[in-house]
Amino acid sequence: DAPITVLDLSTRAYNCLNRTRAYSLREDTDVMISNVMKYSPDGLRNIRNMGAKTADEIIEKIEQYLVARSGDTSGSIQQAKNTLAPNYEVIDGVITNIKNQRVVPNATIDSLNLSVRATNSLHRGQIRRLSELITLTQQQLKNFSNMGAKTIAEITEFIPKYLYANEV
Repeated sequence: DAPITVLDLSTRAYNCLNRTRAYSLREDTDVMISNVMKYSPDGLRNIRNMGAKTADEIIEKIEQYLVARSGDTSGSIQQAKNTLAPNYEVIDGVITNIKNQRVVPNATIDSLNLSVRATNSLHRGQIRRLSELITLTQQQLKNFSNMGAKTIAEITEFIPKYLYANEV
């Protein structure tokens, strides 16, 4: 069992589930995935501020988590294909092109020359280095503060160009 923080939920979903803690758990404990799994889909929708989309998001994230924990790697392979740089892997902070094994320096976010909005949003999301950024999906970027469609488009267009241009 794990806390719901491992599910990478939207802010609304996380807050809705955290609200259930006041009714069923001690205030100093985390809401665990097993606690959320006790709710039916209709039961989730009855939580304050929980709409159909938010309930569907939670169900989908729990299903993905369970698949990943069961040892079925197809979920993690799908996750890798959805990252900002699917042709690159990060191992111990080293960024490597999967096809030609060339390495890319692990630059700081500040040195990438992204817009101020993009840089600040990434900092608020605790993303400090390129290796952390390229493992994210567009969905994960959407959850960052002030990260809208234009900022996500800027990052998704910039990352592949930057990685290719800086291979060593």
